[in-house]
Amino acid sequence: MAMRRLSWTVCLLLIGTALARADEPKDPAVLDEARVLDQEGVRAYKEGRYKDAIVYFEHALKLGGPSSELWNVAKCHLKLDEPEAAHEALDAYLQREDLTLEDREDANSTREALDGRTSPLTVTSTPTGARVFVDDKIAGAAPITLDVAPGVHQVRVEQDGYPSYLGKANAKFGRAIVIGADLMGGHALTDHASGKRGRVSIEGGVGLTVPRYGGASGSVMPMGYLLATYALLDAERWLLGAGLRFGVSGDAWGTSAGVSNVATDPKCKVPAEYTGASVLVHAVGTAAIRITPLWRASFDAGFGLATGTASDVGGDVFVPQCGASSGVQPAAHFALAVSYLVAAPLRLVARPLILDVQPAYDGTRPDASSAWLRYGFTVGAALDF
Repeated sequence: MAMRRLSWTVCLLLIGTALARADEPKDPAVLDEARVLDQEGVRAYKEGRYKDAIVYFEHALKLGGPSSELWNVAKCHLKLDEPEAAHEALDAYLQREDLTLEDREDANSTREALDGRTSPLTVTSTPTGARVFVDDKIAGAAPITLDVAPGVHQVRVEQDGYPSYLGKANAKFGRAIVIGADLMGGHALTDHASGKRGRVSIEGGVGLTVPRYGGASGSVMPMGYLLATYALLDAERWLLGAGLRFGVSGDAWGTSAGVSNVATDPKCKVPAEYTGASVLVHAVGTAAIRITPLWRASFDAGFGLATGTASDVGGDVFVPQCGASSGVQPAAHFALAVSYLVAAPLRLVARPLILDVQPAYDGTRPDASSAWLRYGFTVGAALDF
């Protein structure tokens, strides 16, 4: 865009014509001052002092300088990367009535080019890798930069296990737009923000259990579990659900001195040390609170059934016999847990306290016939679908 630099002979002719139409004539000394200011503006422009040039051109216009002063102001703003101000100057320029057809076409062409500039749109997300949609069309994975046409665009950022981000990008004059979608900035890490319900979680873990068989002590043994839950309520911070827990706990005990370990069947020889396992199935209810976007604390409790797998029994816990059946007993379950979101949908889960309570199995000795307790702790992982 060339600078409009009319000779001041032509400018004075134009000004004279304008003065002839004005109610009050301009002082020639004022017009001479406008000419000097215009010359200073041209010199400042050539020296790259665009802000100074704008000051000179605007003052020259106020003192009666030609309309081309507005064109020159617009060019200075473009040099300064100030498209908004350049657009405003061009609008004012096009409102002048003394423009030639060529001048008006040039100005309109420059303004249309300014209005048609595409803007670079950069979208980032926390965590990274979220899906980016612009005007409901997939654009790619964050972080991403793309050019968008002038106008207002809808931007949506989604990642499984997080609330969606919805925003707008107003592309104008080619200006860069940066959108940072902090998907972890809210309390919820599920789809509750978008109105979805019914998240299914599958959790598993292993650890150790310390059993107590009534009045008899047991040895520390391994334990494991698998828990499937369904979210019945998924609020901003609270989550309530129900599910099914399947667990296996090792059992081990010995024979104390003075304890009879002779089976009722003389042909049956029972050992002095025993190992087995208890299989427990519970229907559970769960309640969780999201402490932070990453951390969750929860409690679960339920009731179900337990049965043992030991065959030849005796010692401190059972009346000695071979091929014994432990039967099936009702069982209660309680547990506390804390989990940390590694990356959706994966959470690491620690259960520092697990308590299983049940009546004694069939065939236990009197000392072991009161409630059986199993204290345990586990570590594991959960997947949220």
